Amino acid sequence: INWGQTQLPSRLAAENNQLLVLQGKTLSLIELDTYNTTQVFTLPDSCTRYEPIVIKNSESGVYEYFVLSDQGNIYKCSSNQIRCIFNNPYSESVPTNLAVSSIGDYSPVLLFGLKDKLYALLTDGTLLPGYPVTFYGRAFKPASHLRIRRSVDPSTLEESKIVYLTTEDGALLAVDETGTIDPSASILDMKQLSMDQVYYTYADNSLSWFFQSNDDIMLCAGLYNQTPPVFSWQGFRNGGTGLVIADYTRPDSTFIQSAAYVFPNPVRSGWMNLRLLKPSAHVEVRIYDIAGKLLYKKGLDTALVNYMDIQIDVSKYSSGVYLVAVKNENKTLRTKFAVEK
Repeated sequence: INWGQTQLPSRLAAENNQLLVLQGKTLSLIELDTYNTTQVFTLPDSCTRYEPIVIKNSESGVYEYFVLSDQGNIYKCSSNQIRCIFNNPYSESVPTNLAVSSIGDYSPVLLFGLKDKLYALLTDGTLLPGYPVTFYGRAFKPASHLRIRRSVDPSTLEESKIVYLTTEDGALLAVDETGTIDPSASILDMKQLSMDQVYYTYADNSLSWFFQSNDDIMLCAGLYNQTPPVFSWQGFRNGGTGLVIADYTRPDSTFIQSAAYVFPNPVRSGWMNLRLLKPSAHVEVRIYDIAGKLLYKKGLDTALVNYMDIQIDVSKYSSGVYLVAVKNENKTLRTKFAVEK
């Protein structure tokens, strides 16, 4: 197959009887029986570093393709449309590769690490409540691959997920769905950087990891003969083609509580994002400095959506902590954010 005249590296995935070839600014779908190109998406950014992923809606059978650009922006390609669902707020940093999972009643969810934060997005770009989660002092390795392990509570038989991320200093961080580090499944000792610490055997769905105790004793822990398989996301191309077949589910919107939060937080670029969950028809946003001085005031109509993102220019704000107050119907929502320069 002629992938083109350029020497740019190709990133691959597959679905049904088609191969996805991501090269430069082009995502091509190739029919494997005939080697004919069936569809081409021309992307705004170059995409040479990250593997594309494919999500198939288990009910409708519709395929959606997700690609990360070299700049760290995420594009969703489906039908004949391309939509940017995530703009990297950090020009100096790029994320890990993408992974796909479910969290609580949300499915599918795109997960990735960026700087010292773990992001969780719905396929339309909506941030899950409580995300991104910040792990101070733990920057994630750019373009590294996540793995996601199923974890079953033996007392309730409820299933949850543990996300494994590689840090820039080589540690293996295990994080649960609430964004809490699981020390028992993490490998944080920097003495082990030269070791290959985690082993997964596909034949019997067993996971083993090795670590060194404080008194230099080598220990091994593991999960053996797991049903269903240990990993719901198996790292590089999901252990195969990069395809995920997922149920598309969301919590009942009647149970979504009104809330407001800022991301990224702290804010290091000129803009901050304020997310409002379950806003009323009209809201008023105010920002105060730590001394109580009003710096920003704006009223907005929301069309009664389940969530709304507002971008606010904070380029002239000095480093420090600020208070956001959102008047929402008959109550005021408050949250804090920091500016770091």
